[in-house]
Amino acid sequence: MRNSPTVWLTTIFVLIAAGLGLLVGYSGWTVAAALIGVGVMICLLRYPAALLATILVFLVLGQFARISSAGGDILILDGLVGMFFLLWLVWAVRFGRVKRLSLPLILWSGFLLIGLVSLVLGPFALGKQELAGNGFYWIRLLAYSSLAWSLPVFITGEEDGWRVLKWLLYAGMAIVLLGFVQLRLLPNIGILAKYGWDPHVGRLVSTFLDPNYLGGFFAILLSLVLAWFPLRNWRGWLLTLIIVLATMLTYSRSGYLAVGIVLLLYGLRYSWKIVAIALICVVPLTVAIPRIQERVVGAFHIDTTSQDRIDSWLVALSVSNDYPVTGVGYNSYATAQEHIGALKVGSTSRAAAGSDSSLLNVLVDTGPLGLGLFLAALGLVWWDADKKRADTSTPSGVAAQTLYMVMPALFIYTWFVNALFYPFILLILTLLVGVMYSWRGKE
Repeated sequence: MRNSPTVWLTTIFVLIAAGLGLLVGYSGWTVAAALIGVGVMICLLRYPAALLATILVFLVLGQFARISSAGGDILILDGLVGMFFLLWLVWAVRFGRVKRLSLPLILWSGFLLIGLVSLVLGPFALGKQELAGNGFYWIRLLAYSSLAWSLPVFITGEEDGWRVLKWLLYAGMAIVLLGFVQLRLLPNIGILAKYGWDPHVGRLVSTFLDPNYLGGFFAILLSLVLAWFPLRNWRGWLLTLIIVLATMLTYSRSGYLAVGIVLLLYGLRYSWKIVAIALICVVPLTVAIPRIQERVVGAFHIDTTSQDRIDSWLVALSVSNDYPVTGVGYNSYATAQEHIGALKVGSTSRAAAGSDSSLLNVLVDTGPLGLGLFLAALGLVWWDADKKRADTSTPSGVAAQTLYMVMPALFIYTWFVNALFYPFILLILTLLVGVMYSWRGKE
């Protein structure tokens, strides 16, 4: 990847000024830690590859890499992705390193603009703190999604593209292995309930602390494995079986759905053997583990969880009907629910800010226009993936094949889990899109 020859000169003064500012009123280890942090930031901004590697390390650490603040916990990953976004902006302004505009980028920019306008001019009188909090989530979406178009700026050849895909695979498999470790050493995460996490027992949650989001992540990881190692050698089979086993142990019906759709699409398109072998592995597990039977059979009945999800959809549709133009404002769904009495005022639930469906969440927050731009942008990315996936001897082709298989699965999966805006899933998706578009503009 390209290193930043003079970017650090632009940023060093700002970073050092921030470090010196901490000298006022602080001393000792606080100042030392701050100055060390400034030095690390300068090094990361100097070497984009090191910054990207650090981002993926914190992806592996997941929900455990958080910083507590007065406004709530903040993922360190958010700050690192923000640094990459700022680095790209400096390159764009200083060196003109900008890829040509594409239709998906234009449509996605339109969606972001609608989200910002709906937030600022929304129907609710948000306080400064609430507006700042919702604005933070809009900025986070901007920073994460920008990876899709900023990453190609720093990729100079196929070697860089392969390196990014390898890092994604290594990070994903590390999360899988940490999940097995967690299930063995900490099968009951009820001790984390006081921090707002659901008290899952006997489920593989890894560092995500949520089996449903983890199931969607596994679907993306499985798609990458199948695109890169199309079951022609032992590595492809081994990685596939490990990911399928890990998914089964999440006991997440939405995860089963996402991974099952990926396997089905691959089997129908390339090899029926993958479907047959998956059934050979899954059926004995289902028979041997009653809890898997319960989850699978429960998918065909409306239990408490299913009813809660249906109620969530109905509330979202009701709110969207009340605000049909530009929605309630980006990330303002919790305020809208409080307004109609569907959410207790001051709720601290981590799921309160959105619907169980990503698409309904977009509809409520940004209205039909925002949803239309959102779907059009994603649809064109999938269309480009279909055109680029033929040559899997290139990193661009592997990324395209991955996206081509997983995006239909995620479209269905995210009706049940609001996962498209989940930072860990959003990160890996935008990096794959970035690798796919890494050759655009080199013509």
